[in-house]
Amino acid sequence: MRNTVRTLILAGGLSLLGACTNTEVGTVAGGAAGAGIGYAVSNNPAGAVIGGGIGALVGNSIGASQDARYYYYRNYRYYNGYYGYRFYRDRWGYRHYY
Repeated sequence: MRNTVRTLILAGGLSLLGACTNTEVGTVAGGAAGAGIGYAVSNNPAGAVIGGGIGALVGNSIGASQDARYYYYRNYRYYNGYYGYRFYRDRWGYRHYY
């Protein structure tokens, strides 16, 4: 029963990452991998925390560069509007709010 609950929680958590940007996924994956590596190397929870932090920073920067490249090649330009409305302009110059 415990394994079933753990599996469902893990599957639910991973399915939530499907709606995230590459930056968010990179941060989560980098933090998890860094924490695992940090704990394996040092056998200390402090090593896991430090490794998780470094991994999250590296994963965030990799994901951000992937997002920037994705939006650059599709000619999307994101703006913050005057009243805080977030929108982007497509390649024809039309505004799309979200």
